[in-house]
Amino acid sequence: MSAKNQDKRLEKGMQTNTRILHSAIDIISESGISGITASKLSVRSGVSKSTIFHHYNSIKEVPEAVLALIFSDLLKPLDSQEFDDLEGYLYYLGTSIINIPNEYLKIYRSFFSFYNEAMFIEAYQETLNNYAVKSKRLISKQVKMYSDNLVSIEDADVISHLLLALLDGIGLHSLIGANQEESIKAWELQVKLICRYL
Repeated sequence: MSAKNQDKRLEKGMQTNTRILHSAIDIISESGISGITASKLSVRSGVSKSTIFHHYNSIKEVPEAVLALIFSDLLKPLDSQEFDDLEGYLYYLGTSIINIPNEYLKIYRSFFSFYNEAMFIEAYQETLNNYAVKSKRLISKQVKMYSDNLVSIEDADVISHLLLALLDGIGLHSLIGANQEESIKAWELQVKLICRYL
């Protein structure tokens, strides 16, 4: 097989895998992780069951792959460097969770489904804890960078832990229909308190 044909096969395989994962996100956002079956995934993605099992040894591997894909999307904004100050960065973090664009709702619903399942499935706990460590590291870096005062590493780490917990909580409340205006006011207050503390 020529290198060109090999590249086309690899590209097609990656496209198929992406379709499988996005279909899994759709299913999880509608019925939770337990809703994923080979049959549903086959119908939703438009690929055969054998193709799904070509990419994954078992259907249990699909949620882990979905979680990795979701994390790659969720970590990007945490490392943004397009703000003038800490207040702008923190405000952005909160409002991006409160005002979730429609195209991201499925991703956030899927993400919070993993939180629920992590109470019972150790592999999800480990994956979510790894995500939390990476998230806190990125937020802590931003807090240090944007802070006018010399913030200790310990303070930046504690604040990043607080922010991540608040973002998770406010994100979950937003998904279940919390009042957006109240949520934004609550987040603005939190931002002011953190900035005043620093």
